[in-house]
This record gives sequence, C-alpha cells and structure tokens, in this order.
Amino acid sequence: MADPQIRIDRIDQRLKATGLSASRASELASPAGSKDLIRDLRRTKSSGKMRVETALALAEVLECDLDYLTGAQDVPRQRPAGDPAPAPQAVATFHLSDEELELIGLIRSAPHEARRIIEIARTLTRGEGEHGLDERGRRRQRSAG
Repeated sequence: MADPQIRIDRIDQRLKATGLSASRASELASPAGSKDLIRDLRRTKSSGKMRVETALALAEVLECDLDYLTGAQDVPRQRPAGDPAPAPQAVATFHLSDEELELIGLIRSAPHEARRIIEIARTLTRGEGEHGLDERGRRRQRSAG
C-alpha cells in the first residue's frame, strides 16, 4: 500500500469531535511518541503524506478510518458499539531523550550508514574494560579495589 495523503481539514474535524489536542493525538499515534506529528504535517509541503502505519494509528486515535482521513469517504466510520477493538499489537511506548531521538534521526537520514552508526555506538558502550558507559551514556567509574 502506498503512503496515503491525509487531509488536514479531516484531522481538525476529528480532533474537535474527539476533544483531543493535536499534540496529544500526535503523541498517541506517533511510533516514537512525538507530540509534533500533526504540527509537522501542517507545516510540511509534502501534501499530507505519511507512512501507512502512522496514518492507521492516527485514524484509530481519531476514532475514524483511514478512508475518511484521506477524503475517500465523507462520513467517518467508527466501530459499532460493542464491537471489540482489534487485538492490540505488541507495541511498547518509550519516552526518548533528545539525544536518543537524534540518534534515531541520524540512522533514518542515512540508512546506508545505519550498521556503521550502530557499531560505533556498540563500541562506545563496551568501553575500555570497566570504563564502559552506563544507561545514560556517561562513563562508568572504575570501582576501587
């Protein structure tokens, strides 16, 4: 499936109907938990294109279907009352630091260098002996002894 073209006016209508703010809906729909998904969509000149997975997640958050967000239909279809939600996929929510988001951005901007970036990061975390890095990227202190 090609990346769908989402209509901003449809997003705005569903935000109003659900009572969600654009930043909260973005956070819920974005794979990385970014609050800027809808804001960036408004600012970009990409004609509203976004990844299929993200568009489907946004439709779920906005309680409509993808056909409505793309303009393929005029009435948002919602699950009937009592109809169970689709089985949740194993998706974890993580809150990433600015540095972690930057690293992800670097990998995505240069996919041909991803393996090299990961190997550099692994080398840094292994460190020299006991001087590896802790989970926050700081050098571990050598234990006295």
